[in-house]
Amino acid sequence: MIAQLQSGYTIDQEVNGLGVKRALVSTWDKSGLEELASSFRERDVEVISTGGTAKVLRGMGCTVVEVESVSGFPSLFGGRVKTLHPAVMGAILMRRDSKEDLSEADAHGIKPVDLVVVDLYPFEAASASGSPLEELVEKIDVGGVTLIRAAAKNFASVAVVVDKADYPKVAQLIRERGEIPLEVRRGLAVKAFRRSSFYDALIGFELARRFEEEVIPLSAAEISLPLSLVSALRYGENPHQRASLFSSPLNPPLRVEKLQGKELSYNNLLDLESALVGCHLLRERCACVIIKHNQPCGIAVGTTPKEAYARAVEADPVSAFGGVVGFTRAVDGETAEEVTKSFKEAVVAPDYSSEALSILRGRERLSILRADPKDLRSRPSLRNTVFGILVQEERETPMPALTSMRWVSGDPQGLDEESADVAWVASYLLKSNAVAIAKGGRTVGLCGGQPNRVSAVAIALQRAGELARGSVMVSDGFFPFPDSIELAADSGVSFVIQPGGSVRDEEVIEAARARGVAMAITGIRLFRH
Repeated sequence: MIAQLQSGYTIDQEVNGLGVKRALVSTWDKSGLEELASSFRERDVEVISTGGTAKVLRGMGCTVVEVESVSGFPSLFGGRVKTLHPAVMGAILMRRDSKEDLSEADAHGIKPVDLVVVDLYPFEAASASGSPLEELVEKIDVGGVTLIRAAAKNFASVAVVVDKADYPKVAQLIRERGEIPLEVRRGLAVKAFRRSSFYDALIGFELARRFEEEVIPLSAAEISLPLSLVSALRYGENPHQRASLFSSPLNPPLRVEKLQGKELSYNNLLDLESALVGCHLLRERCACVIIKHNQPCGIAVGTTPKEAYARAVEADPVSAFGGVVGFTRAVDGETAEEVTKSFKEAVVAPDYSSEALSILRGRERLSILRADPKDLRSRPSLRNTVFGILVQEERETPMPALTSMRWVSGDPQGLDEESADVAWVASYLLKSNAVAIAKGGRTVGLCGGQPNRVSAVAIALQRAGELARGSVMVSDGFFPFPDSIELAADSGVSFVIQPGGSVRDEEVIEAARARGVAMAITGIRLFRH
């Protein structure tokens, strides 16, 4: 004969099909509870609840027991302690297939809970709104997270719901079957642990920021990174790869407003970021940055956005086709007319005139975004490798003043700072080995991603052609041999800016002096892999 305890459960009851007889519901946001309440009424489910949630569910016709009646304790310390009691936690954590657990629960008058529904205190919203620390701390949910973890741990017997999107599914199962199957409970448990992990990590990040500590201390033994889904993308770099976009507290908020266009692709987002970074580095100038395949193909400054755009396109008209265009200044009608003369994937600028928007919207396939590159902030960079996650500081590095550089050959007399700045930004954005040549405030020859420095120089010079004469060349890394300087001098390059650090620096410097090329060493390497 099967033994049955006062709890109403048999010792050898089938774990996979436990009925929902008792639910604990504690939610900050009460929206969406109607459907659950309806299923509770239909199946005569007893509900344990707290404060405002109890009032709402009672108003929906549910049989509600206040948690204080279960624990025997009132809500304490301004609501900080409500559900943290063995009578509550034991009801969730007791193992229904354990004779010992059931006997112990029976001895202490603990009735099992089969379903836990929790919506945590809105710490994320309080953090985003900049609530004072004292208010923020009170939005750290302790009891709710404990309920979630307890129910998720005991998924063999208890279902836990932390996502309102799951309310209809759970309500339907209760209504139609009176139970929540094991396979569903398992999925809900995984989601619950993800939710509590995200919540705790977010608290850690925000408190570190408030306490002026590193958000990601590079020497930390452990790091938890909270990621929140923004959107699923059409695909990744290629159509056969799935991809999604997540937000993270690692990225300080940058207000980006999409004014027109299809869903941005994985590659669009990478190109737009590079355009914004380039514009951020040139934010004090009226500049245009054109990106193609996450590489700059044209960067220029001008007296107006129209002039800057025209000069950036002139740097490489073929590559500019189908590119992403970034501006440091508001786009006017004349600039918009120029942009729409050839196909572009996207344009991003701090603002647009009404005339400009009207013209740009005539290109239905063009994505139009409003974002101010001045608002961009440094953030850590993460990369997943077969060895683990690489984490490093990501700092947009502006060009040092020409007068602060160490001029080891000649001097900067005759070098216009705009050209040097443009070449510096291009070399920063290009993949290593990178060389950027600029003249007259625009790039004239770019090359990145070469496995050796001299090839990068040769290709950049070939692209510059006669425009290399009197130009400035910026290298993201040192020159290991004098050959690059000799090639540059033969093509008429007048100025070279490089980080230095080669064991052959003296040979390279002597080659520059012998060829009459002015050279500065910055001590700042700009590698990008």
